[in-house]
Amino acid sequence: HASSCSQVTGQPLVPAEAFTSHLDRWTESPKTLKATGDLMYAGGINQFVFHRYAHQPWLDREPGMTMGPNGIHFERTNTWWNEASGWLNYLERCQSVLQQGSTVGQVVVLVPEYAPASMSAVDARYQWLKKELPRGFDYLFSSQNGLLRKSKLENGSLRFPLGEGYRLVVLPDTTVSTPELLAKVTELLESGVTVYATQRPNRTAGLVDRANRDREIQELAAGIWGEVDGKNVTSRKVGKGLLVQGIPLAEATRLAGIKPDFEFANANGSPVEVYQRKGNVQPVNAIHKRTAEADVYFVANHNTQRDQQLVCRFGVTGKAPERWDPVSGKTEKLAAWRMVDGATELPLNLGPSESVFIVFRPAREEDPIISLKRGDEELFAAFGTPGKPTAVARDVVDNFTMAAWVKAGGAIALPTETAAGAGGDPGRYAVYPVPGHEVFGPQDAGAGFMVAANAITVMEHGAGYFANVLVFPTAPGKDWNHVAVVYRDRTPELYVNGEHVKTGLRGPMLVHPGVGVAHARPIAPFDCELVGLTCMASALESAEIKTLMQETRGQVAQAEPWKLTMTDKGVPALETSRPGAFTAKTVSGKTWAADVPEIPAHVEIAGPWQVNFEPGRGAPAAANFPNLISWSEHAEEGIRYFSGHATYRNQVTVPPTLLGANRRLVLDLGGVEVIASVKVNGKDLGILWHAPYEVDVTDVVKAGVNDLEIRVVNLWPNRIIGDLCPATIIITLNDNYNYPR
Repeated sequence: HASSCSQVTGQPLVPAEAFTSHLDRWTESPKTLKATGDLMYAGGINQFVFHRYAHQPWLDREPGMTMGPNGIHFERTNTWWNEASGWLNYLERCQSVLQQGSTVGQVVVLVPEYAPASMSAVDARYQWLKKELPRGFDYLFSSQNGLLRKSKLENGSLRFPLGEGYRLVVLPDTTVSTPELLAKVTELLESGVTVYATQRPNRTAGLVDRANRDREIQELAAGIWGEVDGKNVTSRKVGKGLLVQGIPLAEATRLAGIKPDFEFANANGSPVEVYQRKGNVQPVNAIHKRTAEADVYFVANHNTQRDQQLVCRFGVTGKAPERWDPVSGKTEKLAAWRMVDGATELPLNLGPSESVFIVFRPAREEDPIISLKRGDEELFAAFGTPGKPTAVARDVVDNFTMAAWVKAGGAIALPTETAAGAGGDPGRYAVYPVPGHEVFGPQDAGAGFMVAANAITVMEHGAGYFANVLVFPTAPGKDWNHVAVVYRDRTPELYVNGEHVKTGLRGPMLVHPGVGVAHARPIAPFDCELVGLTCMASALESAEIKTLMQETRGQVAQAEPWKLTMTDKGVPALETSRPGAFTAKTVSGKTWAADVPEIPAHVEIAGPWQVNFEPGRGAPAAANFPNLISWSEHAEEGIRYFSGHATYRNQVTVPPTLLGANRRLVLDLGGVEVIASVKVNGKDLGILWHAPYEVDVTDVVKAGVNDLEIRVVNLWPNRIIGDLCPATIIITLNDNYNYPR
C-alpha cells in the first residue's frame, strides 16, 4: 500500500483520502473519527486529504449542500466547525512528527510479478500474513524491482530509502521467479537475512530465453534450497542467514531470533484480551519511526470505550523515553523504565482512543525507576507475568467458573430471563458468549456475562439460541466488584464479592465458557473496567471464590492509573489517586518513598444550571435545568430537537480541604455529545473534543465559590429529526434527510 511505496521509493509524504464514508448524515464528529485516523497513522499514512468539503454558497441555509450520501460533512455549516481547531491541531502535530525519518520494520513481503497483484493488507490474498505474524511485527510490501534496485544490506538487515531494520523476506507464493531475484536471495542469505518461502521456484517469468533462464533458476534454487522440501526438511542455514519453508511464519521469526519491535500486556502482566473486530485490528497499534536524533513510536488505543493500563516493550535500548501528548502539545520525561533483553519496558496508561508519542533520546546518566510498590503490591509488573490460568474451553463443558474484578458499564434495558429463543442481546459484555455452534459443535453454546449499572446477566449463545439464562437486577455502583459465574451441571450461579446471589436457568445445550475463545463475530469492547479475568475448569464453591478474590485483588491496584515523570530537578513525581505508602527503586538501588494521604471525596456539581441556547435554532433563549439531562428527553420541543451551541452556567463551592500542595484538581464533565469548551472563573481552559472529557483546574479554582461556564455543541440529526415530525417549524435545509422518524 501507500506506506510501503513511500519506504521503497523514498517519498516522505504518504497522503490518503481520509474519512470517506457513506450515509454519514451529520453523525460524525472529531471524537468518532479519531480512532480510525489513529489506526491509519499507525499503518503508515502521514497526511490526510479530507473527503469532503461541500461548497456552501448561502449564508442562511444550514446544514446546506452535500455530495449526496458520500463523505463526511467537513464544512463550515456543520455544528462543530468552529470547535474543530482542537482536532485539527492534533492532526497537525501527529503529521509533523510522522512525516520525519524512516520507518522501522522487520518483514518484507515480495509481490509476485504477475497481474493483478494486490498490495492491500485487507485483501484476502494477504490476510494470512497478519494472522500468522506475531503481534508487534511491522511489514512492508515490495515489488521485486524495488528489492533489486532500491534496497541495500546493512548489518544483517535490509534498508530502503525510507525503511530500515528488515531481517526477513517473504517470497511470493509461486514457482515462477527470475534469476535476478534468486541471485539477490542468495546475497540476502549470505549476509544474514532470513528468507521465508512457500514453494521452490522452478521456472522463469516470460518467454525471452526461457530455456536458459529456467535452467539458471533451477541451479540457483538448488543451491539455496538444498534438501528443504517444506515437509521433511523445513529449514537450512545458508551463509549467515536461514532459508525456511513449510512452517508458520511466526515460527520462522523465532528460529531466526527476530523479536517484535513493539509488545504490550496489561499492567498486571496478563495478555490484553483480543479485540474482536473485522480486519484483524489490534487493541493497541503502533508505528516506529527513526530520525538521526531519536527513535519515535506513535502508540494508539483503538478501544473507544475503555482505558488501557499497560506495560509496553519497545525494541530500543540505551536511550531514555519521553512522552509527547499530541492533543495538548505537552512533553514530559518519564521516570519509570527498564532495559530487558535488548528492549525497553515502561508503564503506559491510555484513555479511550488516546494516542501518544513515546520518544527515545540518547540517555545521559539517567537512573530510571524499575520498581514501584504500594505496600507490598508491585505496580510495575514484569512484562508477560502470567496470571491465573484459563481453561481450554473446548475441553470444558457444563462445569466451570468464570470470574473477574469489574467496574460496571452504563445501564441497559433489562432482558427477560429465559432458557429459550434468540432475543434480548444486552450488549456491554465483560465476556462475550461465543457462538457455540460456530466454534464447538451444533449442539453447543458459549457462555458469557454482562455487567451494567443496573444489572448483571449471564447469556448462552448457540444455533438459533441467544438467551439470558440469568438476570440479576442490581446496582453495583462505580466501585470494583468481584463477579463470578459458576456453571454447575449446566446451571449458572452468580456470586458477587464472594456471596451467592442468584441461581439461573438450565439451558438446552452443552455449555462452554467464552473466555479466550477465538471467533469471527465482530463485537464492541466492554465499555468499563475489567481485570483479573479467570476461567477455571471446575465449579468453585463460595470459599474457593473468596480465595480467588484475594489472589487477584492486587490486579485491581495495578489497573488504577498512575504515572511517574521526572521533574527538571531530576526528582521523580508520582501521579496517583490512590492513598497509601509508595516505594520506588531505581536501577542503581536508590529508593524513593511517598506517603499519599486519603484523597478527599469528590465534589459533585449539582443543579440548577442556567442554559442559554444559540438563537435561530428553535430553542428558547434561556432555560433552567434542575438536573443535567439529555436534550432529547426535555419536555420543551424546541430544546428536545435543538442542534447547535448552548452555554451552561453554574457555581461550585470548593472546600479549602480540597486544595493543597502536591494535589491536582480535575474537572470531569462525564459524557459529552459532542464537544465542550470550558471556562472557570473567566479563564478559558480550551476545547474538549474526545473522551475523557476532563481538564486540570488546579491553577484556576479557589477556595469558596467558583464560576463555571461550559459551552457545548451537538450534532445536526437532533434538529433534522424534529423537522421531519408533523406540525413542527422547519429549521434545517439540506438535500439528504433520510432519517427514521
